[in-house]
Amino acid sequence: MSATCLARGGQPMVADGLLYWPFEDPRFSADRGEYMVTNGEDWRWHILPEGQAFHVHAMAAVGETLFAGTGAWAGRLQTSPDSGQTWAVVYEYPTPNRQVSRITNLTVMDGQLYAGVTALHETQPKVLRWQQDTLKPIAGWPQGKRVDGLTAYGGWLYGINTNPDDSTAVWRAQGEQAEPVSGLDGYRIRAFAAGEDALWAVSSHQGGGFLWHSSDGMVWTVVHEFNTARPLDVAVYGGQVYVGAEGDDGQGVLLGPTVPAATGEPLPMRQ
Repeated sequence: MSATCLARGGQPMVADGLLYWPFEDPRFSADRGEYMVTNGEDWRWHILPEGQAFHVHAMAAVGETLFAGTGAWAGRLQTSPDSGQTWAVVYEYPTPNRQVSRITNLTVMDGQLYAGVTALHETQPKVLRWQQDTLKPIAGWPQGKRVDGLTAYGGWLYGINTNPDDSTAVWRAQGEQAEPVSGLDGYRIRAFAAGEDALWAVSSHQGGGFLWHSSDGMVWTVVHEFNTARPLDVAVYGGQVYVGAEGDDGQGVLLGPTVPAATGEPLPMRQ
């Protein structure tokens, strides 16, 4: 098995024409937070020099400031004012001894940074907003063990909440207000992606899953069913929707739109 198969990526970001890709390789990455930077041709490997960081889980940019969410015994937030040349720890999630927390999601909405936390030992709200030089929980977000898939769309912040009983539910927040997205109840939502005029989601179940579409974030429609792959991630690029999935053979597969037929009628996504 090649090294590229063993390496696992975190949540990347693009800033000033560069792609920052946090990753981990189980053979080498213990006890250090690693990320790669590329301009599309050249790649450079970096390690966060400050704080204890087993892994870098997510990165984001607000203006000229870069942010990195890390995990060790305690989840930490680091910032860099100079494109990653220097870093400083600016926040540590309160974590008791013998417990573990991680900052696993970062996203930006209206110029503000939001963080999703994983801390299975307690059930405080796990969506935090960067304000007054610290991260503070959004008051209206429900209790839970972790939050995944933080995505901004239409002035709302969407996330997949793992509830205290280990069930999952989709919520969205605007300021301190939060409300459930009931149109996706009963499905195991894996990820979101925001387009110019639509929010996309993927859900998975045994042996397959669905691609979902919504224009307002509350009313959802299935636009494609996967029968031979389990969708785990979704992205919008160049106005097209792409899905990352696990195939029948256990290998990763990237699914995207087919080339339109000569008639101009769209075809279903290739499986």
